[in-house]
Amino acid sequence: MSIWRPLWLLLLILLMAGCSERDRPLDSPVTLQGEIFGTFYQVTIADTLTQREANALEEGVQAELEAVDAAMSTWREDSELMAFNEAPLGEWQPLSDELIEVLAIGQAVADASDGAFDMTIGGLVNLWSFGPEARPREVPSAASLSARLAETGPDSLEVDEQARRARRLRDVFVDLSGVAKGHATDRVAAYLAHLAATGRSAGTVTLDGEDAAAVLNQAAGANLETHPESTVDLLASDLGMARVVEDLFEALKTKGVLAEADLPAEARDRIAGRRTLRGGQS
Repeated sequence: MSIWRPLWLLLLILLMAGCSERDRPLDSPVTLQGEIFGTFYQVTIADTLTQREANALEEGVQAELEAVDAAMSTWREDSELMAFNEAPLGEWQPLSDELIEVLAIGQAVADASDGAFDMTIGGLVNLWSFGPEARPREVPSAASLSARLAETGPDSLEVDEQARRARRLRDVFVDLSGVAKGHATDRVAAYLAHLAATGRSAGTVTLDGEDAAAVLNQAAGANLETHPESTVDLLASDLGMARVVEDLFEALKTKGVLAEADLPAEARDRIAGRRTLRGGQS
């Protein structure tokens, strides 16, 4: 008997064992986790997955997060946001639809909160050594703080949604840390919802305390079959608006514009439930 036959047989057995391992069902729920934006993410799937399916799902989730990181990170010199921060003052800069969308949301919350939420405070964040600027860990001088504070403000940033462009009117450093992670969470939730529309159960997403649940109403099955993309887009929009409304309420409450007692009982219950869920992720 040729020596090659047992060798080929051994190779075949090993390959089959490898395939079998990848197709083995994992214990439910399946948790995927990793690092992004200098913090962590976690995705929990209630459905039963094989190792092969979990690997493919993890690649998809990572791709969604990497896309947001490439557009909105202040820690990557090659990000779209950093290029915008270094662009000449007063000159319109064409930006991606996604970055324009997040900048517009940030400006809307800034306007509604009378400046309590401000994306242009990146310079102050850097001055306190919490941003990407390399500097000693020391208390900044009053003069430095006053100089940078004078530059900040929502009116130093102009966003033209129609033309998909934006410009800095003063030398501010736009920092999307207050909104980009929530956007990334919603984006992953929409990705899971898209999978749910094709038959896989959705899951929950956590990114540094930002949480979202990708939930799909299977009772709308006929509509899903006919218009799956529009259903997913609407769900993604609803998820994003839920976070915007929640953060807007907290900002208005902090400013004394609105009290929780002013809301209907059902709205108070929902806000309390969300606050409990988010507190459990800390």
